[in-house]
Amino acid sequence: MGHNSTFHLYITGVPGTGKTCAAKRISNLLSLEYLELNTLVLENGLYLGYDINRDSVILDEPLIVSHLESLLANKKRLCLVGGVVIQLNSLDLIIVLRCDINVLRQRLFQRNYSEEKIQANIEAEIMNVV
Repeated sequence: MGHNSTFHLYITGVPGTGKTCAAKRISNLLSLEYLELNTLVLENGLYLGYDINRDSVILDEPLIVSHLESLLANKKRLCLVGGVVIQLNSLDLIIVLRCDINVLRQRLFQRNYSEEKIQANIEAEIMNVV
């Protein structure tokens, strides 16, 4: 794959699986522009509101997909990283990262996640739910 070819990569997984670290390394190795889905969502208002119980924004998935399809049409080489699975026709590769639950618990604890949020993410990892 030459550096002039079009290549769109999406890296996903539950929080704490190493998405950001992996995406930044891969972006550097393959000369890809790096972009975080969360940043894109917040900067462009691609959400419906805020879920206090889950401590996260409520994503407007149709709006996100529409925005991303437009973005990817204009970006030749991109590595996108996010914690949700988004179905996009213009993605060449999707990588889902996994993590040992003991390591994951420690990482989320170090991020000061509440015990409820840690448990919810560990359950998502166990059940293969992104």
